[in-house]
Amino acid sequence: MKDLKEIEYHHMVKNRYDDVGCHFLIHPTGTIYEGREIVYKGSHVQNANSGKIGILMMGDFDHQWWDIDDDLSNTNLNALNKLITTLQTFFPIRYLGGHKEYLPNQGYSCPGSEIMAKIDGLRGKYGFVKP
Repeated sequence: MKDLKEIEYHHMVKNRYDDVGCHFLIHPTGTIYEGREIVYKGSHVQNANSGKIGILMMGDFDHQWWDIDDDLSNTNLNALNKLITTLQTFFPIRYLGGHKEYLPNQGYSCPGSEIMAKIDGLRGKYGFVKP
């Protein structure tokens, strides 16, 4: 999903969350939005949200034959790097992982193969470990 209102509707109406489930959302243009305030526990990892900061990369980063907008751009990565660097100055972050790594037996594909291909490099760059 690339539309903030659609994400808000999905989280708050369909899923009945109090707010958007993630703390930050990164739009394909590189704009970083605040979702749920960081002082509140997120709703992004089923039954395991404590101590986690949820970041949603807005878009579809899995290749399918019917669409062409699945690539992770440098704009996306630059915004993610800026956000990680900022968060590291305020929080003792140890882990970095995709949704499917936190919920391995749930059948999730997110954040998508394009982002997952970059996760190990980001872990190494920032000294994070796999969840």
